[in-house]
Amino acid sequence: MRKVVDGGVTQGGDLGYKGAEGRSLFRPTDIEVGPDGALYMAGWGSVYGTEYVPAEKWTAEENAKYQGRLFRLRHKENALIDRKKWDTAKRKKTLAEWTFDELIEDIGHQLQVWRVNAQDELVRRGSAVRKPLIDAIDSSNLTEAQATWSVWALGYIDGRSGNSRTITDYALANREADLNVRIQATRILGEKMAKDAIPALILLLDDKEPRVRLAAVQSLGQVGWSGNDDAILQALADETDRLALYSSWQVMRRQLPLEKRRALMGDDRAVIRLMAALGLMEERSATPEQVFALQDDDDLRISSVASDWLQKTGARKANVVLAAAERNFRERTKVSMKASGDYDVLFTTDDSTPKAGGTASKYAGELTIDKDTVLRAAAFASGRQVS
Repeated sequence: MRKVVDGGVTQGGDLGYKGAEGRSLFRPTDIEVGPDGALYMAGWGSVYGTEYVPAEKWTAEENAKYQGRLFRLRHKENALIDRKKWDTAKRKKTLAEWTFDELIEDIGHQLQVWRVNAQDELVRRGSAVRKPLIDAIDSSNLTEAQATWSVWALGYIDGRSGNSRTITDYALANREADLNVRIQATRILGEKMAKDAIPALILLLDDKEPRVRLAAVQSLGQVGWSGNDDAILQALADETDRLALYSSWQVMRRQLPLEKRRALMGDDRAVIRLMAALGLMEERSATPEQVFALQDDDDLRISSVASDWLQKTGARKANVVLAAAERNFRERTKVSMKASGDYDVLFTTDDSTPKAGGTASKYAGELTIDKDTVLRAAAFASGRQVS
């Protein structure tokens, strides 16, 4: 006996469809909402692409392979949007004949092809529509989609002349702009490789809105740092947002040479050390010696990343066990150290990290401790730390 459950039934109830063997007709590849409110789906039919068949071999079966290339899905009880509402008089004219307002109406439409066509026409008109375009953006009357596509149209127009002043003003909020327009403007500066906007992009790295900071660091990655390394690193040193921080170290590893990033692993700023370490690890350019030194970093993020890297790469081949006769003693205690393998053990008694060639001592036998002491020990093989 088997209990019947309704887990696979749609909310609309039984649709009457029964699965059967044979070629699948419905293989959707794209979906879009049409101006009439219906869903339009393109599909491959029962074959991928097309196959050449001579006319004399063209049969009903061959013809069936190419059926089902376009589907329209609508609700049988709900009427579609009246054609008169979307197939208006302007659709009978060429785009060059449309008014500015008619283009702005389409630039935020749900149909991507209409948005693209409207934006392309505005860009084609160039300086002739620049002022009304700015006025429309400044009006705050546009939808988010209209504002997005409009400010990008302005960016393309200004990009032709190399003028990034207005877009920069939007990014810095020197002009009336909501958050979306500021983010889009910041991205445009990178897309258009606006080197004159580098100082503004550096300022935006300190913006209170993390999405603006993210857009700024990505744009700097496109434009290039152009010798502004110190100013950019200083701004990035306070980054706290997860996504902005990830983008920052990815951009940094593409903008700074390897040796400089290795040097930054010893930087005084924790975020800079973290970004440098992550970039080197990503490229497999970090050495065990460099990463072992990060295990004792004051920043928990860095010490955790270092520990994970050493474990996953197999660089940590040994561990050292310290044993004391008495951890809490009145006069003295005996301490022994042992590595898990045939390795040398180096230790310090001043809470410093043991390093080959440094002040660390080589363990040769049991130690006698008669005062408060912080012991640190590590295993070494041929001068290289392995624990």
